[in-house]
Amino acid sequence: MNAHDHDHAHGHDHGHDHGHDHAHDHGHAHARPPAEPEFDPAGRSLASALQASFTILKLAMIAVLVLFALSGAFNVKEGSVAIRLRFGRIAGEPGSEVLAPGGPYFAMPRPIDEVLFVPTSARQVALNDEFWFAVPEADAAKKIDELRYTGKGLAPEVDGSLLTGDRNIVHAKWTLTWRVRASDAALFVQCVGASPDAAQMMHAGESLVRTAAQRAVVHLAAETGADDLLLSGFSTARVQGTVQDVLDRMRAGIDVTDVTQAEATPPIAVRAAFKEVTNAQSEKAKSIEDARRDATRILLDAAGTAHEGLDKAIEAYEAARRARDAETVRAAETALFDRFAAPDVSGQAAQTLSNARTYRTRSVSQLRAEADEFQRQLPRYEENPSLFRDLRLQELYKEILAGDVEKFYMPAGASVYLESNRDPRIRKERERQKYRAETKKEE
Repeated sequence: MNAHDHDHAHGHDHGHDHGHDHAHDHGHAHARPPAEPEFDPAGRSLASALQASFTILKLAMIAVLVLFALSGAFNVKEGSVAIRLRFGRIAGEPGSEVLAPGGPYFAMPRPIDEVLFVPTSARQVALNDEFWFAVPEADAAKKIDELRYTGKGLAPEVDGSLLTGDRNIVHAKWTLTWRVRASDAALFVQCVGASPDAAQMMHAGESLVRTAAQRAVVHLAAETGADDLLLSGFSTARVQGTVQDVLDRMRAGIDVTDVTQAEATPPIAVRAAFKEVTNAQSEKAKSIEDARRDATRILLDAAGTAHEGLDKAIEAYEAARRARDAETVRAAETALFDRFAAPDVSGQAAQTLSNARTYRTRSVSQLRAEADEFQRQLPRYEENPSLFRDLRLQELYKEILAGDVEKFYMPAGASVYLESNRDPRIRKERERQKYRAETKKEE
């Protein structure tokens, strides 16, 4: 009964509302929207909660979108550059693919974009085993001169070596310094393969440099003799140029900045003999250098910095004498004397010339004095030659007998016995006189 009554009442209300609305729509052209149904407090609370949830959801979605956009921002550290990949291909116009240190830069998040960081700092590759003989672990700490030949020879499967142009064998160690060219980092990535692991790309670049260096060293050794390689050393410039040429043809984007030869040696079996030859050649070079240094010193002592000009003048004079041409000899002699008289001549030559000039001046003065004395005495001689001779003899006797001279007088025509030694009595007497004279001076 209750169910029937409820259905009836509902049908009645529905019919009433429908009729009222229909009449209202036909009676007015602009009808007002129907009023919102009034909710009970529970409904209103539910509607407010739903509206707040939708607002929070929209804010969260906006924040996610902002974070998604900002997740692609990045900076590039010093000592490296960046390459941006878009769907696996290098992004950017030619010449602008490389991102220099700095930032911020932006990229789409993965999987759309991917950023590769490529180090550009200098790195080294050491060729320590490729061309070097194997050393037992027990001898690893020894120097090369301390190693002894075991008599087993070289084993190609474990011992590295170089075959020279004269069919000899040498061993060598090398160190190469290389870096990625910043402007060509995109070429480097293309050559070694893109990888988010920078260490993996650098390892691949090191393998390229190592292979190119091995090829360059082998070619250089095959074009040069063992003596030249070991005595003069490998041409590091040629090695560097060859390695760089190989890498450039590969478009690797790598610069080889330095190549050094760490060590080079003949095989241990012949190292001692080779060292003896090297020492002999060193001694020879040292002797030649010492001789040149002594020659330079002697020439400088002889004539100073003018010795080269004097050498040429002397050679020209000797050549003229050998030609036996009087006119040429006179010209060469004049040139030689003029060169000796130049102000830049010093050393023993200058001293000899100075002594010669002094001797000439003294000799000329002495001869002039003797000539003047002769001219002064000549009238006296001409006036009475006999008297002049007697007077000159007396002056000569006086000059001879002056000083510590013992005098003996003997008659003319008498035979006299002379002792060759001095008279000891006279010598004693003179010593007494000398002693008395010194004693008086002291008093």
